[in-house]
Amino acid sequence: MWVQYAITSATAYTRLLNPCRQCSVLSPTLFLLFINDLLSITNCPVHSYADDATLHYSTSFNRRPSQQGVHDSRLEAAERLTSDLPIISDWGRRNLVSFNASKTQFRHLSTRHNLPNTYPLFFDNTQLSPSSTLNILGLSLTQNLNWKLHISSLAKSASSRLGVLYRLRQFFSPAQLLSIYRGLVRPRMEYASHVWGGSTHTALLDRVEAKALRLISSPPPTDSLLPLKFRRDVASLSIFYRYFHADCSSELANCMPPPLPRPRCTRLSTHAHPYTVQTPYARVNQHLHSFIPHAGKLWNNLPSSVFPPDYDLNSFKRRVSGHLSSRI
Repeated sequence: MWVQYAITSATAYTRLLNPCRQCSVLSPTLFLLFINDLLSITNCPVHSYADDATLHYSTSFNRRPSQQGVHDSRLEAAERLTSDLPIISDWGRRNLVSFNASKTQFRHLSTRHNLPNTYPLFFDNTQLSPSSTLNILGLSLTQNLNWKLHISSLAKSASSRLGVLYRLRQFFSPAQLLSIYRGLVRPRMEYASHVWGGSTHTALLDRVEAKALRLISSPPPTDSLLPLKFRRDVASLSIFYRYFHADCSSELANCMPPPLPRPRCTRLSTHAHPYTVQTPYARVNQHLHSFIPHAGKLWNNLPSSVFPPDYDLNSFKRRVSGHLSSRI
């Protein structure tokens, strides 16, 4: 269960930044110093980016739970979050910060559909209504963690921009159309692709890419406009490489799967590279298509030649790009 709340006005925050201008490079740092203690006063974890913070609580089961077990876990999650929300409100009153309860949203994330969301949550004396989707940093999370809605939104946004470019195509050369597509349209279809790139609904984006290729009447060589899937795979493997070598927060590094234990003299161990990991067992498709299982499978299928002797992200990215492009 996730609860996302936003700071709408902060008198103390304004005083703290005075006489700093709003566009000052010091403003973000001062704001982070101001809310630093807010991130550690609750019992449930809080993750924050700028003035948007997300309070969340999760439950895991060793085996498939019963309906009563799911109900009890949701009730416990609601009680845990309910006990933390007054703490956040008290922090706001002490620090002269006003929270906007109308912009606060919460969502149960579960693949179960046979249980009602009758778990009331209150924030600043306002009952929160469950949201159909949870928007976090440009990602739309649905209840069952299916990315179809989010990818459809990306495809619609990219198609809209491509439509404008189509109506203006007579004013640009093919090379200029390519530059505009690469700078304004394609980034819309690649933001945070390592999170949702394993979804089966990415074919919607491939259709937009096909329209773009038809729009550019004289397509450039294939190596300068590589497929979206290729770019998603390179991006996912590059991030996986960083996480594997702990070039990230400790929280993310701890999520990485352990090395895969293999017998010394077997055919599989002969073809496996020394960085092979043990991909987690995925019982549902949402987990199977998530970042670690999906990228872990790509990672294990890489040859040993793509791994530099020492940690070098740029070298790894070049080698992976060369390896994957040779298979297109």
